[in-house]
Amino acid sequence: MRVTINFFLILKQYKAKKMKTLLTLWFVIIVIKVQSQTNTFTLRESIFNISIVNKNGKEFYYRSEDRHIFSGEYIITTKKKDNANSSAIHLIGKIKGLKEKGAFNEGYKNGTWNTLYKNKVVKTERWNNGLIFGRYQVFNTKGKSLYEVVFIGNSTIKYKDYYYHSGKLKVEGNCVNGKKEGEWKYYAENGKTIKTINYKQGVPYN
Repeated sequence: MRVTINFFLILKQYKAKKMKTLLTLWFVIIVIKVQSQTNTFTLRESIFNISIVNKNGKEFYYRSEDRHIFSGEYIITTKKKDNANSSAIHLIGKIKGLKEKGAFNEGYKNGTWNTLYKNKVVKTERWNNGLIFGRYQVFNTKGKSLYEVVFIGNSTIKYKDYYYHSGKLKVEGNCVNGKKEGEWKYYAENGKTIKTINYKQGVPYN
């Protein structure tokens, strides 16, 4: 009987020690399997700032602190609404509002990326190493389609994004060969133009 009691005490202490270790690892790095709409993949997660720069007409992502180039699957949420180049990667379950989910290949978005609001898809886009291609879809928060288009080859295709609650236009511009081209306009939710940027083969110019 005494041996049995000691056994359970040792087992309890072992479990407590193991749980403490797991809780410590929770705050360092977490790798969680997440079921997406089409497949299961691993998301790498911790909290840090990321930088987005224009490289050869494509958006290039790296970690601000040490310039680590992203590869693999991540969840991203915007940290500052007024600064498109300031973002952060956050933990699952602690993200509020909009978040993007998808993969990077050597710093460039690659494959299918979904933008979600409260775990509902509001935008789906496909990337080929930083070049947008294929079917692009935007929905409001109730699931109603706002815009749909297919980016093909060297055709000039209109890109549009929206404020997902109200359905108001947020940004519009043309894409050629997967890169921004010509005049792009950005709007406030009241319809007022916030800024206009001109692009040539994805590179902004005045």
